[in-house]
Amino acid sequence: MVDDSTLDSASSRTEPEAGPGEESDRVVQQTLDNVTPQDWGALIAVLGGAALVWLYFTGWAFAYAYFDLFHLPLLLADVPRDHIMAYGFWVLRGSVWVIVAVIALAGLIVLRRLPALWSRMPKDVRPAWIMALMAAVIGLFPLGYYQAFAVAIHRVTTERAEGFRSFPRVILEVANGETTPDMKNGCYRLLLHTGTVVALIRPLRDVPQADLPTIVLPADSVQWMKIKPSYTSCE
Repeated sequence: MVDDSTLDSASSRTEPEAGPGEESDRVVQQTLDNVTPQDWGALIAVLGGAALVWLYFTGWAFAYAYFDLFHLPLLLADVPRDHIMAYGFWVLRGSVWVIVAVIALAGLIVLRRLPALWSRMPKDVRPAWIMALMAAVIGLFPLGYYQAFAVAIHRVTTERAEGFRSFPRVILEVANGETTPDMKNGCYRLLLHTGTVVALIRPLRDVPQADLPTIVLPADSVQWMKIKPSYTSCE
């Protein structure tokens, strides 16, 4: 007759020991099981907030660089905030998507193993790891700043080469008799129209690369404006 201690010892000898990979998966699973919906909500809120800040920051940098190339200060342009966010998406769209995809894939892989890596990491190394991660996140902002300037310069250069085809010709009447012949003939192109200002440029057909001045009018001084279905320049 075999006693229970013999059976327990035999069963313990037959059970395979967990390997390093299985142990890592077990630690990850235990960590994920302890994460509450509130934790996921806080994580999403932090990441979403950081993304919005980055989009606004890069959108502001793009608007500053873009309108500065037309000699129009950003404070005078009075660009709405929702447009600033849209400019941030323009900067994001102009980024190198292959690099973004690789970084995202690497981030997913690291996050999948992060709890196990953190549990095995020496305590004296963890502060350096956190500082490196913070430096990487903060580094996205100067990179986004320079990317915004590059996208703005490329966009204006393309506009000049194509004769400013994105800006329609307009006919307008200005109060106090300040309407010029080119305004009546529709030779001005609409650069910007907000609730406070109207910005116009007057490209030359024969000199598309000319450095153009920008006419800025108070929005309330424009009595009426007609947008023409024409995107070519006058002589």
